[in-house]
Amino acid sequence: MAINYFVFQVYFLTFTAQSDFCLTTESQLFTLRRLIILLTVFVYFTNTFSQQQPVEIKKSTEKVSIGGKLFYLHQVQPGQTAYSISKAYGVTVKEIADANTGLIIEQLRAGQVIKIPIIDTSADRISELGLEDNDIILHEVKQGENAYFLSKKYNVPLEVIYSLNPGTETGLKTGQVIKIPKRKVLKDVIENVRDYDNYYYYEVKRKDTLYSLSKEYGVTVADIIDNNPELRWGLKSGMILKIPKVSQYLQDTILATRDTLREELASIQLSRNQCDSIQNSVSVKTVNVALMLPFFADFTLELKKAIEDSTYESDDPNVASSTSKSAYIKGDYYFDFYEGVLLALDTLRKKGLNINLSVYDTEKDTLRVKKFIKDFETKKPDLILGPVFPQTFKVAAKYAKLSNVPIVSPLYSRLSQLNDFPNAFQFIPSRESEYKAMALLASIHPMSNKILIHDTDTTSKKDFAQFRNILCGNVMDTTDSVHCEIKEIWNSDTLFINTRHALKSDKKNLIIITSNNEAYVSELLSHLDQFSRSYTITVIGQPSWLTFNNIDLDYFHNLEVNIYTPFRIDYSNPNTTKFLKEAIHTYGYEPVELKSKGYNLIFLGYDITFYFISALTTYGNDFHRCMCCQDTNTLLNKYKFVQLNPFCGFENTSMIYLKYNKDFTISRIYPNIVNKSVIPEKMKE
Repeated sequence: MAINYFVFQVYFLTFTAQSDFCLTTESQLFTLRRLIILLTVFVYFTNTFSQQQPVEIKKSTEKVSIGGKLFYLHQVQPGQTAYSISKAYGVTVKEIADANTGLIIEQLRAGQVIKIPIIDTSADRISELGLEDNDIILHEVKQGENAYFLSKKYNVPLEVIYSLNPGTETGLKTGQVIKIPKRKVLKDVIENVRDYDNYYYYEVKRKDTLYSLSKEYGVTVADIIDNNPELRWGLKSGMILKIPKVSQYLQDTILATRDTLREELASIQLSRNQCDSIQNSVSVKTVNVALMLPFFADFTLELKKAIEDSTYESDDPNVASSTSKSAYIKGDYYFDFYEGVLLALDTLRKKGLNINLSVYDTEKDTLRVKKFIKDFETKKPDLILGPVFPQTFKVAAKYAKLSNVPIVSPLYSRLSQLNDFPNAFQFIPSRESEYKAMALLASIHPMSNKILIHDTDTTSKKDFAQFRNILCGNVMDTTDSVHCEIKEIWNSDTLFINTRHALKSDKKNLIIITSNNEAYVSELLSHLDQFSRSYTITVIGQPSWLTFNNIDLDYFHNLEVNIYTPFRIDYSNPNTTKFLKEAIHTYGYEPVELKSKGYNLIFLGYDITFYFISALTTYGNDFHRCMCCQDTNTLLNKYKFVQLNPFCGFENTSMIYLKYNKDFTISRIYPNIVNKSVIPEKMKE
């Protein structure tokens, strides 16, 4: 504008000066016309010049995958043109036009969001990191290999592979050349690639353990494992671990205390009559189910092939047979669950239902899940089972929330995943629910001398503080006492001496043991069994104790062990007998292996699938409002789902309570919170 004003002033003065020489009228008109033309040309020139001044363009960091291709999402700012945007992103104007069908590229408007194709910039990325050619390994992708496989092969984090090889987030192609940093520069590459605001990155030393690292960084062992899937193959020296700066325990605590709404504010449950009316009006004959599990199919098939090869040798001396080698295959864990799903679908189809099942191998990759969700636009699932890992589950849960589709988390037990997803269902009870179950068992022994024995290798002190608060609250509600006295004993060389000193001879001694370690529990119960000759002792144990194979059951009966468990196989149930026959007929074997929570994976896959499809076909999409009336022939338990508040999902809180009696029978007990009574039901062991 300063230039415009200056030139205009010059021309204006020139015209004035000329008029002072008493020019003729014709001369003045000619001079005026010439001046107007010059001014017009100048104004056009200066406007054009100002429009072509370079406008700073900040590259977007937001990426999307559409049709298997990666794009930046760029919002056009005032003064930006297709040409200037193309230069900023290193692409051509034609490439931008091709990526935005229907866009008039010459008429971009401020505020428009356009797609910018992401081209292979790996060479530029390597240059940015200051790496030389001899710092890089070039790997040609073979059939069946994926990014996860390469990260394990070279012990390089996935984020590094994705960063050095843009576009690989959506998958690898056979013959593609992937750049892998060598060991000597890996640490520097990680420092440039990773997000240090949220994570620490630690190189494992020879004497490190997960427990020692959890204590050093103030997180739980589960936090470390959740962020480092390679740990399922064991902790090895030289591994680089991703350790969250904020412990998952702290996140869970924040979640639990953030919302103080009472249960009455949660999703309103309908009456039996109302649910019966809904049932009569619902007619669902076809159900579309999406099953999302981390099979790691490519990696699993390759490893199985290697195991079957007679030349295969393991570095682990404990891996001696092909059977034990197969136990190291991560994907097999979820194939068992899948077999249970198929058995449930077969049962439901025999009842006249038409079920369309779509199976997705999510691995532990959020980008794969996003890609699969694109497929949901055509498949339109009525129910989503999975994914398993919290980060992949969150991606699918966002879609489920927007589409009002129920989604089930089958194997993860932390309540944090339910936050902000009111149509999500968590099948494995949370740690807090387990604490409440232990406290409920303790409440039926109100006047006892309570002793809490910890195993320091299993749970953190923070968890015990939470459990102690729940236990005291339940005890105080039960006894109307104003003081909650609990003696705590930690595992040490003087454990048994300390336990003996804590016992009282004038009242019942209730001993709560939190360990899941079979050898530790066996030795502890052996000593308590000896103490029981002089003291009255009752023990509260963990669900995992039901899976112990080498422990003397006489200890359970002599000490009248009380155990809570979310899942239990009842072999006297006719439905269980029928299921086992079907499993043997279909797969050729009887599923018997139990996990620490008391479930078999095939049983669990059956129950989850059967329960939710039955609920969906009985009460429609709002079946969560009739869950109190849901009565299905499930095998492991009768499930009860509770919603903490209206803004989060539902958690299965159902528990089975067992008591081992001195007459070598087992009773199923029903602690009643209202009148504090206990109803026993004897059963065969």
